Amino acid sequence: MNAPVINLRKAQTIDLRKSNGQAMTNPFIAIGWNESQAHQDQEFDLDVLAMMQDAAGNAISPEHFIFYNTPGRISQCRGIEISPDNRTGAGEGDDEWLKIDFNKIDPRCEKITLGVSINDAEINGQNFGMIDNAFMRILESEGGREHAVYDLTENYPQYTGMIFGIFEKRNNEWFFTTIGEGLRNGIVEFVERFNFQGQK
Repeated sequence: MNAPVINLRKAQTIDLRKSNGQAMTNPFIAIGWNESQAHQDQEFDLDVLAMMQDAAGNAISPEHFIFYNTPGRISQCRGIEISPDNRTGAGEGDDEWLKIDFNKIDPRCEKITLGVSINDAEINGQNFGMIDNAFMRILESEGGREHAVYDLTENYPQYTGMIFGIFEKRNNEWFFTTIGEGLRNGIVEFVERFNFQGQK
């Protein structure tokens, strides 16, 4: 019998074990959203972000930041891949996704912080308060069983980005913790959270 899907709340930590008890090696993270009823005339371009970090929480290098301008949308170690850009969020279901292969992750990586930002938010006068039904879900693998869902729909009118969770490696096993922290300056603030070990 399959285990029930976990409905995540803020600051909740879960293990990454499949319904059969085996550890996930290829979790698939999907994000979806819709524009609010009051802003259906606008298109919202949300971009998924991932930062690979060492045990201290520092970014390993600028090349370990995976986002829409990353060549091929895949990390150099081939362990993280993100979806082609969905510029509208139109329709139901998933709009952006991120695939992880823990077997290929850079061995220096002990943490992976995930975020999302609104592209050109300041230019277009957009923020997360204009978005409805935002969610993140974790599947055991691409096309696999849904493991957990995190409702990202809160009133964030002052924010153009969000850190929604972090994967952490503990005793050679990966866990996921929800964060749900708004970012006033989107992708720029996301990057500034991490020490690039003196690199600029």
